[in-house]
Amino acid sequence: RLTGGRAATLPETDALARQKFLVVTDITGQAANGRIRAAAAIDIQEIEAGFGPHITEETRLEFDRTSASVRARRVRAIGQVILAEATAKVDDMDAAAELLCGGIEDLGLDVLPWSKGQLALRSRVTYLHENLGEPWPDLSDRALQDDVESWLLPCLSGVTAIAKITPDMLEGALATLLPWELRSQVDDLLPSHFEAPTGSRIPINYGHETGPAIEVRVQELFGLTKHPAIMGGKIPLLLILLSPAHRPIQMTRDLPGFWQGSWAAVAKDMKGRYPRHFWPEDPSVAAATARAKPRGT
Repeated sequence: RLTGGRAATLPETDALARQKFLVVTDITGQAANGRIRAAAAIDIQEIEAGFGPHITEETRLEFDRTSASVRARRVRAIGQVILAEATAKVDDMDAAAELLCGGIEDLGLDVLPWSKGQLALRSRVTYLHENLGEPWPDLSDRALQDDVESWLLPCLSGVTAIAKITPDMLEGALATLLPWELRSQVDDLLPSHFEAPTGSRIPINYGHETGPAIEVRVQELFGLTKHPAIMGGKIPLLLILLSPAHRPIQMTRDLPGFWQGSWAAVAKDMKGRYPRHFWPEDPSVAAATARAKPRGT
């Protein structure tokens, strides 16, 4: 590469191709693939003596994908030609944080240490955004990755590596994206868990491809005559009903209809597979259980 940034090459068989520095006097071809026709070798001492006023020395920062961190180099150069370089300490922390954000945009938000609770909160708020619009923000990966710097940069003071980012830092970013007055309403509209009649707290998956869903053993819903719903009863949950071995056996958004309809066939199959468990004819009036059978039976 020449001082002005243009690229040019020599044939590998040319004796000058082994020289570290050249003074080039003639080039042919296009800027991207020029060929050197005339040049002479020059060593670093000659460069220092003849071009000293044109030599610059600076610390350059760059994001290193391999280590997922910002690295610093002390560089001596003439234009685009690097004469010498060495690793250096990162001193400009503001610039480093900006580069780190750019690296995260490039690698994707999955490289960040989101906690399970933070991921669940983001899914719930994004669901509110998609269904209610403003003032609920879009906290999806797609939306946040478009401009990482705007929401994450203020929380990265002194950080030069993705490995040094903590869930607490991300919590601070979420607090900026989701003000407290909105966050305090999330649980009322979209609870994080559904409490089954047995008392089990089942996490609600707001990122499910067909809408908010829970996976629950069907026996834990015995006695339930109203379908579980969110957003003040407006949105029914998708129930992914599981066998005692936690294998899916049915999906429904109408639990009373399931009890009255296809339950009979499901119960018959379950009796054959799990004969030690309780399979009532009318589950709507049976006692829910997390055991093989309800207590006292």
